Amino acid sequence: MPRAYLPLLTLLSKQFRVIAPPHPGHGDAFSIPKSWQLKEFVATYEELLHNMQIEPDVIVGHSLGAMVGLLLVAKGIGRQLIAMDAPGLPFDITASGFLKAKAKEARELLSRRNRQQVQDALAAVGAVIHTVIKHPDDVPWLWHQAPAWDIGKSLESIHVPVSLLWGEKDGIVPLDVGKRMQTLISHATLMVFPNRGHNYAILDPEFTYRAIMSAVNDANMRMGTNAT
Repeated sequence: MPRAYLPLLTLLSKQFRVIAPPHPGHGDAFSIPKSWQLKEFVATYEELLHNMQIEPDVIVGHSLGAMVGLLLVAKGIGRQLIAMDAPGLPFDITASGFLKAKAKEARELLSRRNRQQVQDALAAVGAVIHTVIKHPDDVPWLWHQAPAWDIGKSLESIHVPVSLLWGEKDGIVPLDVGKRMQTLISHATLMVFPNRGHNYAILDPEFTYRAIMSAVNDANMRMGTNAT
């Protein structure tokens, strides 16, 4: 289970059967070989779903998980996707820019009066530290690879509803990526959150839960179905 997302996953479990394995190279999962590419990430999830005999109604992903979700629905897996702040088209980011974006979100969090949000975020920071300690080579690999990924051809082959959710102030995967993705996906909507950064799914799980449910309900209305 991805520890940083536990508060959000708990909320989602009230409406859905939630299956949330940690990414390879994250948390308590296995380390990834340096030769790994995106196809190995996707194949890992395909194998998991096949072994569990699951055809997901709704795939929800944030950041790397959102991009994996995009690649899964491009292969015909899943009937609906909620993709939050996904890499997948080239963008520019530097190490200093990444650290500045993280520091800004930390300052904003610590200025809040909501004690539970602060506690949840501190737990999330602990989960990130756990990943870095257990997989010291995997996190640098990810951030060297992510800005150059280009899955544009796969995006053009998606034919299920995709809800792109994005923090307007995302300093890691910029909003421009989401805007470009929307133009490539035939059934995509883009929901932009003013004054939110990259990690709202971790820092404000209740807000994120409401946004996800709104996106799911909107997609269901467009499809004329009721996903559970």
